[in-house]
Amino acid sequence: LPESPGDPKEIIELLHTYGSPASVAQTGGRYFGFVNGGITPAALGAKWLAAAWDQNAAMYASSPIASKLEEVCEAWIVTLLGLPETTAVGYVSGSSIATLCGLAAGREALASALEITGSYIVQSAHRDGMHYTPEMSRRARIVELWATLKSLRKTGVAELVEDLQQKAVHFAAELSKAGFSILNEVCFNQVLLAAENEKLTAAVLQKVQRSGELWCGGSQWQGQLVIRLSVCSFQTTHADIDRCVMAFANAREEALKA
Repeated sequence: LPESPGDPKEIIELLHTYGSPASVAQTGGRYFGFVNGGITPAALGAKWLAAAWDQNAAMYASSPIASKLEEVCEAWIVTLLGLPETTAVGYVSGSSIATLCGLAAGREALASALEITGSYIVQSAHRDGMHYTPEMSRRARIVELWATLKSLRKTGVAELVEDLQQKAVHFAAELSKAGFSILNEVCFNQVLLAAENEKLTAAVLQKVQRSGELWCGGSQWQGQLVIRLSVCSFQTTHADIDRCVMAFANAREEALKA
């Protein structure tokens, strides 16, 4: 750590020079790693604005706008999902914390003892946004969520969900034609595939990742090495999928020759 303060412009230039080439191009239509969706234009603009605001969203007094947007998004989500009006919504940092909160809610409802959840309890009661926002909300992207819902509206959200599912089904069908085994029922946007054996599957995954055509990751399915595709971006087109299928087919052919 340097002893004395540095020049902000030089710091940002340094970060860009070394950081930008080391970033992952997950905003395009051929990124299928983990469960990372492509950000919408409205959400991206809101993210920049929220960064400039630099709010501590722990309570209404420290960020009135964050608290208000949280209330609005809560009502919208309840409406979108057709939940009871008394439903309370908590915003978390990711799926792992969401799973933990789900376990906590189940413990409260069933009065079961799940040690992993500690003492955190999800309350199904109305809260006053003037007093606080949930602890989990401090790292939530509430401004981006509001901008996304505001821009997509009800029909846009429905179309997005249906579109991702249809493209995942198309992806699976085309990969099956290319000689890969599809191991799961494509219920929404996740596709698990494998080649004839684990060695070949590993080789295909490595070649696909190094090709620059797309990016996806490996996983385990019933003790077997598989390739996992998460179709999460609204930017993905059928042309992107066809191009990716070709990359998989080429990788498999090269691996068989090796």
